[in-house]
Amino acid sequence: MYSVVTPDGRPIRDIRKHFHQWLRDCHENFDKEVQFVDQMETDIRRDDVEIKRRQHPWCVYQKIELDGKIYQTGDLVRTCRTNPIVCGRVIKFWLYGRHDGDTFANTGEMELQQEPAVLYNDVKFYPLTKLDRLMEEEEIIRIIKEEESRLPKKLEVNFPEGNEVKEKTKLVCGKPVGPVQVQVLNGKGESIGRLPGVLGKKLSVEQTVMCGGKEICQHVGEYSSKWFYWFRMIGELRNLGAHSMKLQAVVLDTEKQPSSLRLPSVTINFTVTEGPATAFKIAPLEGPYKVGDPFQLQLELFDKFNNPARLPPGSEPQLSAAGVSFAVKDGVTKSNMVTIRGVVATAKVNSSSGQTFKLKVTVSTVQHEPEDTSLRLIPGLPHSLECVPAGPVNVENRTPLQLTVHVKDISGNLTTDSQLTLVCKLSGADSLPIYRATCNSGIALFTGEDIVVKQFSGRKVTCSLQAKISVLGNDQISPIEEKILVTPSLSPSKIIIYRLIEGSTMRKQLNSEQEVSAPVGTTIEGLSFAVLDEAGKEVDVKLVASSVKVNWTNKLNLESIRACLLPGIPVPSSVSEMKYCEVSLSGMGVEYSFQVKPTVGGFKALKWMSTHRQVRVKQTENLVITIQCTDAFGNLLPKLPPGFTEKLKVTGSDLDSQELKIAASAEDTAEVSGIGFKKVDLGLRELAVEYQGIKAYVTLEVIAGSPSQVKFLHYEPQEPIYVYNESRLPAPLVVQLYDRFGNVSPEANVKIALGKTSGFKFEPPTHQQKTNEEGQVDFGQLTVSGSKGEYTITPRATMSTNQQVYGESLHIHIQPDSSKAVEIKVTFCGVMNCVAGTHLPDSEVSIIAEDLHVMTNVMAPHIAMGIKESLAEDIPENVQLISPPEAGAADSGVFYFRNVPSPERSGQYSIMINYISAEARLISPMYAIEVEPAIPCRLVPHSQPPTATVSNQARATNRQLVKNLQLQLRDVFNNICSQDAVKGAVTVTVMSTRNVATPRLAGNAVSPTFSLVKGVCVIKELLVKENCPGQDGEQYLLRFEVDLPGFPAIRIPPFDFQFLFYDDVKKQREMAQLTRQRDQLSEFLRTCSTMFQSSQQIINEYESKVREYAVQEQRMKQELRRSNVPPDCLVSADAVDIFIGKCTVEKEKLAQAPRRQCLLPAVGGHDPEILGKIAHLAQVVEDDIARVLSWHMASDMDCVVTMTTGKAKEVYRQSHGNQQVLPLDGIYRRNLPDWNRPLPHVKGMSRASPPGNPVYARDLLLFPRDPDNCKIVFGMLLGETIIIDSLDDATAYRQEVVKYTHCPTILTRAGDRIRSNGKFGGLQNRAPPLDRMRGAVFSAPLPHAYSAICQQMERLQAYRQVLMKHDTAKRELHGQKERMDTAEMASKREDMRKAEEKLKEIEIQLGIRSSDSHRQQHRPSPAGQASAAPSRRSQTVHQDNEPLAKRMRSSAARVADNHAQEDLGRRRSRPTSSAETPKKRSRYS
Repeated sequence: MYSVVTPDGRPIRDIRKHFHQWLRDCHENFDKEVQFVDQMETDIRRDDVEIKRRQHPWCVYQKIELDGKIYQTGDLVRTCRTNPIVCGRVIKFWLYGRHDGDTFANTGEMELQQEPAVLYNDVKFYPLTKLDRLMEEEEIIRIIKEEESRLPKKLEVNFPEGNEVKEKTKLVCGKPVGPVQVQVLNGKGESIGRLPGVLGKKLSVEQTVMCGGKEICQHVGEYSSKWFYWFRMIGELRNLGAHSMKLQAVVLDTEKQPSSLRLPSVTINFTVTEGPATAFKIAPLEGPYKVGDPFQLQLELFDKFNNPARLPPGSEPQLSAAGVSFAVKDGVTKSNMVTIRGVVATAKVNSSSGQTFKLKVTVSTVQHEPEDTSLRLIPGLPHSLECVPAGPVNVENRTPLQLTVHVKDISGNLTTDSQLTLVCKLSGADSLPIYRATCNSGIALFTGEDIVVKQFSGRKVTCSLQAKISVLGNDQISPIEEKILVTPSLSPSKIIIYRLIEGSTMRKQLNSEQEVSAPVGTTIEGLSFAVLDEAGKEVDVKLVASSVKVNWTNKLNLESIRACLLPGIPVPSSVSEMKYCEVSLSGMGVEYSFQVKPTVGGFKALKWMSTHRQVRVKQTENLVITIQCTDAFGNLLPKLPPGFTEKLKVTGSDLDSQELKIAASAEDTAEVSGIGFKKVDLGLRELAVEYQGIKAYVTLEVIAGSPSQVKFLHYEPQEPIYVYNESRLPAPLVVQLYDRFGNVSPEANVKIALGKTSGFKFEPPTHQQKTNEEGQVDFGQLTVSGSKGEYTITPRATMSTNQQVYGESLHIHIQPDSSKAVEIKVTFCGVMNCVAGTHLPDSEVSIIAEDLHVMTNVMAPHIAMGIKESLAEDIPENVQLISPPEAGAADSGVFYFRNVPSPERSGQYSIMINYISAEARLISPMYAIEVEPAIPCRLVPHSQPPTATVSNQARATNRQLVKNLQLQLRDVFNNICSQDAVKGAVTVTVMSTRNVATPRLAGNAVSPTFSLVKGVCVIKELLVKENCPGQDGEQYLLRFEVDLPGFPAIRIPPFDFQFLFYDDVKKQREMAQLTRQRDQLSEFLRTCSTMFQSSQQIINEYESKVREYAVQEQRMKQELRRSNVPPDCLVSADAVDIFIGKCTVEKEKLAQAPRRQCLLPAVGGHDPEILGKIAHLAQVVEDDIARVLSWHMASDMDCVVTMTTGKAKEVYRQSHGNQQVLPLDGIYRRNLPDWNRPLPHVKGMSRASPPGNPVYARDLLLFPRDPDNCKIVFGMLLGETIIIDSLDDATAYRQEVVKYTHCPTILTRAGDRIRSNGKFGGLQNRAPPLDRMRGAVFSAPLPHAYSAICQQMERLQAYRQVLMKHDTAKRELHGQKERMDTAEMASKREDMRKAEEKLKEIEIQLGIRSSDSHRQQHRPSPAGQASAAPSRRSQTVHQDNEPLAKRMRSSAARVADNHAQEDLGRRRSRPTSSAETPKKRSRYS
C-alpha cells in the first residue's frame, strides 16, 4: 500500500500519477539491462535522427552485453518485429547522452550493414529492442546463403543457326557471326529474368563487339520466356586482327542497382585473318646497285578488301631485264610482304656512273598484269687484276720500277673503289724493295725506290726477278705475277786502294779492313785509288772527283784526286789507338775502309808510379816507386835500356839515402825501395829520378801516424764542467784521434766509446760510433741527468787490431736547479671526509724545486685541483678541475684551495693537484676522501614497482600488492643515507581518497611495521586480506611512513603507492594487463621527457657559451683596434695568424738589431747560488750613462757575485785565485743606502730644481732578474753616486751641497768625475770612449717597441683563442639543433604523443582520476634516477674546451639506458663560476 504525504502532513489519496512517475524513474535509472563496453567516440551529432533534440549528443561503443550475451562489432544479427525482417552485420552501437567510459543503459541503437551486401549495400539503424536474441549466428548465415543462391550466377551462350565463334578461333575476313541465344542462370541453375528479393529488378543482356580497343557494334537484348535473350546475325567482318564479343548481364534500372552487385558475363576472343591474294605492287628501289652486289626486292600483295595478303603456295616471282642476268642467292620470304633477298645482277655498263635498265616482275598465281620498274647498275666490287701491257718488264739496276695494273669487277668493268691498296713484292735477289700503289678509278701505278741487285750471277748481263701483285687485306681477289728483267748499272759501285811499296815504284793493292803499320807520330804516303762500275769496268775518275771523300782530312786537292792520288795519313801518338780510315763517293753509297796501327818510338822520358801517395810519418817500410821508360809520346818501351838500374839516380830534400835500393823487377820496369825521411814534419816531399840527363819528379805526402791518443776537442780535462740536472752540455762532445807525435790522425772507422761513472746518464744515450774521414766522432750536444755530484767521462778508441787507447777523463759537476719543479707538496687541513653539498677540506699547495726549496715564482693559474670518483676511469671526462687557487703571502710560493664545493654524489673520491707550465707538467699523488650523504629528506623505492591490481580472492597471487620492495632514504642530492645512525621503522597503511570501505592487509596488524637499517628497508611481500571489504574498481593508496628516532627534528614525507581493487578475478586480470601497459607507457614517457629536457639543457648551455664568447670577442677586438691593429686582420683566425706572423718578423728584427752588448764571458750558468758577473746584472738605456758608469765601476765589472761565501770559495778555487768574487752573505747591510732617499739638495738648497738634472746613478739601472739582490750589490758599490749633465753643473751643485752636508761622488754624462773628496780633472777622472773598454760595459736593454710587440702578440693570441672557441661553440650549437630536428627525433616526438594518447585511454579504462594520474606522474623518482627537483647549483659552467656535443651524445646514450637523470645530476653537481667558487680549468693532463 503506497501513500504520499505532503510537507504539512496531509496524505494524498490519488497516487496513480505519482506511481507511474516513480515507475518510469525506476525504469530509466535502475532497470539498465544493457552494458555498453569499449567506448570509441563521444559527443557525436547524428543528422539522420528526425527529432532534433535527440540528434546530439551520442556515444559510440564497440560491444554490448545483453541478457548475459556479448554482442560486438562485426557480429551477424537478425531483427524481429520489423517489416521486412533484416539480417545484417553490426557496425557500431549507439547510446544517447554524454557518457565517460563503460556504462549501463536500458536501451540504445545498433547500426547494421544489411546482408547479403552484394544485393542490398545498405546501412540501417534499429533500436536494441528489435534485436532477435534467440536467433543463432549459424541460422543467420544459412538464411543469407539461401538468399545469395538466388542471385545471377552465370550466362549460357548458344548459336542455334550455326556461324559459331569459339574462344581463340580464326575467322576469314568477310564471314558472318550468329545469331546468338543467351540464358541467365542463378546459383541453382534456374533461368531467371529478374533479381530475387523485394526489389524484383528486371535483367537484360548487353552484346558488345570490340576490335583493337574500338567498339564495332553494341546491342541490348530483352528477356522473353520463349527465346530468352536473342541477338541477330552480325554481317561481314572486314577488319583484320583480334576481336572480342562480350555478353554482360545488366539491370535496366541502373539507379536501383546495388554498387556491390557483380552480374555474370561471357567474353569470346577470336581473330579475323586476311583472304587470298588478288593483286600486288613493287616497292620502290633505292638504287643504284653495284654489279655483282646482292640487293633485295619487295612485292606487296592485297586481297579483294585491299588487306595485306600472303603469296599462294607454289608461286615464285620471275625477274627479267634486257642485257642483265639475274640470280637469287638467298631465296624468297613469303608473308604479307614478299621479299626476294640476295638478287645479284651482272651486266656491262657503259660508264663509271652506271646505266639504267627496265626491270619486269611476274607472279604466276596472281592474275595481274606484270609490273615494271627502273634498275640502275654501276661498276661492282673488285674481282680481278690485269697488268697493262702484258709481257716482261725491263728495268736498269739502281732505278725505280714503272708498272700499271687495272682492277676490274666480275663483269670486266673498271671498278670505282678508291680504297684499295695494291702491293708488288719482288723476288729473285736480296734486299729488294716492296712497292705500294693506291687504286684510282680502277687503275694503279707502281713506282718508288730503286731496284738494287748487288751481285749478278756468273757472266750474265741481266738478272730475272719475279713480281707478285696482290690487293692488301683482300684475299678474295687472286694475285697475279709478272717477270722483271734487271740490267747492270753504269754508275760507280766499287773503290780499290793501292799503296806504293817502299823503295820501289810498284803498287800493292790493299784488302778491305786490312791493318797498315807505322811508327807513332809519322805520316803514311804513296796511296792511290781506282773506281769501277757493276760490270767491273773502270769509271773515269774525273767524272766523280768532286764526290770523293776521306775521313782523316777535310781538305782535298782536286787535282791530286783527278790523278787518283790520296792525301797522307797521320799516325796516332798512342800505340793503343787504332785509326779507322775510309774512302767514299758521296751520295753514291760506294766506300772502302782500312785501319792504321801505330808502333812504339825511341826512348825519350821516364815514368814513375808509387804504391802509396800518402806515407805515415816514420812508417815508409812498404813504400815502393816503380820506374819505366817511354817514347816522346808516353808509350812504354817493351825493354829497359842496357845498364839502366846502375845509371839511375834518386835524390831529394831530407832523404835518407842509406836504405835506398834500386833493382829491375821486369824487362820494362825498375823498382826503388827503402825510401825514408830524417824529419817528422808533415806535408809534401819531392824526389828526383834521373837517367842520362832525363829527370822525373816524384811527389809524396807525409801524413800523421797511427792513432795513439784520444782527446776531447771543445773541453780541457783539467777544467770541470758545471751543469744542471737534465740540461745540455755547453758544447758538443767531439772526440779526436792523435798520433804519438801529437798530430791529428785522420783515421776512419775506428770505434769510439764513452765510459762514464754510474749514477748519471746521457740523453740521447751514447753508443759506440766509428770515426769519420777526419778521425772524429761527434756525439752531439748531449743532455745529462743525474743526482747532485761529480761524474767523469772517459773516451776509449778500439783499433782494427783490437788495441784499445784511453783518453783523459772529463769531469762533470751536476747541480740542482732551483727553477725546475720536481714535486707537488699538498697538506690538507682536518680529516679527509666531508658531507655532500658542503666544502672539501682546505688544502695548502706548494711546488718543490730540484734543490728541495719551495718555488716562489709559480703562478696560480698553473695549478689546478682535480676530483674524480675512485672507481671511475681515469679519463678527462670523469675529472672535475678547479683552478686557480688562492695565493698566500707575497713571493711565498704557497697556495690555498679554500671553500671548494664538495661533490653532490656520495662515495669514495680521489683528489689530485695538477701543475702545468711551459717548463714542467706535474701531477701529485691521489689523496682519498670520502663524501658522506647529507641529511635524509625523502623515502623512495630502489626501482619503481608496477601499479598493482588486487582482489580479495583466496589465491595469494591475486592479493599481492608488492614483492621484494626495497625502500631507501635519500638526501637532497639523491644519495642513499647509508650511515649507521640512520635507522628506524617504516609503517605501512592502506588509505582511500574517498569515504568508501578500505581493504585490510594480511595479518593481524592494521598498519604493519618494518625495520629500516642504514637507510634501507626491505619488504618481502604485502598481501590484501582474504575476503576483506573494498569498493570494486576503486583506487587506493598504500602509504609508507618512516620513523627515525635518531633524527626527531626531521620530517620525511611518506611514499604513496597506488593500487586498484576489484571483486571479480576476471576483471582484475584484465585491469592488471592494462596496468602493466600503463606502467610501460609511463616509463617510456618519462625516459623521452628526460631525453628532450637534457638535449634542451645542452642547447641552452651552447647558447650561453656563444653569447659569452661573442662578448669577449667584441671587447678584445675593441682593445686591439685601440692599439692600432687593422680591422681586416681581426676578421678570422687565419687573418690573425698572418698578422701574428708579421709581428713575429718585426719582433725578430728588433731582437737582432745591433745594440750595446757586454762581451765579458758569463759564469755560473744555471747555478742558483751564482748571480753572475756585475757587468751582467744590470742594463743601462743611454750610451753616455753606460760609458761613465762602466768606467767608474771598471774594477768591479768582472767580479762574480755569489749567494754564499762557500760558493765564492768554490769559484775562487776553480779559477786558481784569478777570479774576483763577492758573496752576498758577507755584505754589511745596515749601511746600505735607502733607494727612496731624496737627493742631498732637497733640504739644503733654496731652488727645488738645480741645473744639470741630477739623479742617483742607481736609479738609471735596470735589473733583468733578481732585482732585490742586485739592489744590495749596486747599493754597496755605487752608494750615493749622482749623475749630472756637465762638469760645470756638477761643480756648482757640489758647491751648494757642501754648505750643509756631505756631497757624494758626481759623474757627468760627458764622462767627467768629481770624487767625494772634491778632486776632479786628469786622465784618472775622465772616462775613455766605449770602443776602448774591451766590452766591459753594461748592455742596453731591448727597445720599448719590443715589449710592446710582445704584449700585442699576447693579446692577439688570446683573441685568436676566443675566436676559435666562438666558432667551435657556434658549430656545435648548430650541429645540436640539427640533431634535434632530425627525422629520428621527430619520430620520437610522434611516438611520445601517441604514447600519451594511449596512456590517457588506458587510464580512462582503469578509471584512474585525473588528480591521481597527475600525482602519479610526479611521484618521487626511483633510486636509479636523480630527483627531478633542481639542484642548489642550477647554473653549471662547463669546461671551455670540452666539446658539448660529446656530453650531449653521452647523455643521450645514458637516457636510452634509463640513466639520463643520474647523468644530469652529476653535471649539476659540478661547481659554478662565482665569487666563492674557483674557475674550472679547460683541460686536464
